[in-house]
Amino acid sequence: MRNSAQFGQLLAKANQKLRRYPTDMNHPDTAFRLCVNAVALTMLAALLSGCGVIHDARMFAPSWCGMDRVTATLYVERSMSAASRAELQS
Repeated sequence: MRNSAQFGQLLAKANQKLRRYPTDMNHPDTAFRLCVNAVALTMLAALLSGCGVIHDARMFAPSWCGMDRVTATLYVERSMSAASRAELQS
C-alpha cells in the first residue's frame, strides 16, 4: 500500500509540473513558447546555411580577401608567381 501511495504522490507532482506548461493552443504561454521555438529553429537554420556562404565570400569582394585582379573575370592569390599567372591567362 505504501508504494502505491508514493506513486500517487509522484504522479500528482508530475501533473502539477505539466500544468505549468499548458498544451492548450489558446493559452498565451503556449503560443509564446511556440513562437520562441520557431524563431530559435529559424535562427539555427540560417546559421547552418550561412557557413557555406562565408566560405564563398571571397567571390563577392576578391580584392578584400587578398586576391589580385589578372583580367576582368580572373582573380588569383597574391602569392601566385608571374609564370603561373601568365599560364592561366592563355
